[in-house]
Amino acid sequence: ILHHTSNLEKLFGYFDRSNITRPCSELISKVCISIFGNNVKQVSTYFKSKTNFLDKFIRHIHSDSTIELIRAIFNLEWKKGGEGIEQWIIQQKFIEKILSKLDAPESFQQEHEEIGTVLVKIMEGLSAQSALIKYLTSGEMVQYLLDKCQQGHSVLMGCLVILNGILVRFIDDIPEKKYRTRRTKVVGLIVAKLDYFIYLLTTKYKGYKIKFNCGERATLGFHRIQILQLFE
Repeated sequence: ILHHTSNLEKLFGYFDRSNITRPCSELISKVCISIFGNNVKQVSTYFKSKTNFLDKFIRHIHSDSTIELIRAIFNLEWKKGGEGIEQWIIQQKFIEKILSKLDAPESFQQEHEEIGTVLVKIMEGLSAQSALIKYLTSGEMVQYLLDKCQQGHSVLMGCLVILNGILVRFIDDIPEKKYRTRRTKVVGLIVAKLDYFIYLLTTKYKGYKIKFNCGERATLGFHRIQILQLFE
């Protein structure tokens, strides 16, 4: 397969389809990942020669097999011959393209909530030293997510999942001496939104209600739990 680029094109081309089936996507993802094993340099060179290559996977971002394949591509960075893959991913604006799904109408509530979970899943296993994690925890990206929080309830949910799943998880792993400035900036940006988060915590929420023997009680609300975790 590696000796003929056309074969690689056909293999990854499956994800160019508007609709994919679970059995086929799982099989093709496993074949692709097995190819990576002993051919890291060749595969990485192939990827880095492409532009907009990752767009095909974003179309099927809610598929577990697609997420598994994306993570395998990301992890090439840490194998001999795969250096530079993360910078290529950043240049492809992969993260921005996923986050652009938050621009969907407010009525796309499930889409907004799930996109945060998907992005966190993709980043699982990466260390705080990863270029992708550094990019996601940069002041500019944090500011972008915090600003997005004010664009609607479901968008807020997606952004909070990302902030808690990635930012809070990795911020404590940033070496104090080397990245003190970046850590301080990120914390400062979150604190700057404190009044808005207090407003969300104290405003009456028309959420689900649970029946008890003593009567109905409103739930705290998932967004409130996420906000509290952000400041934990």
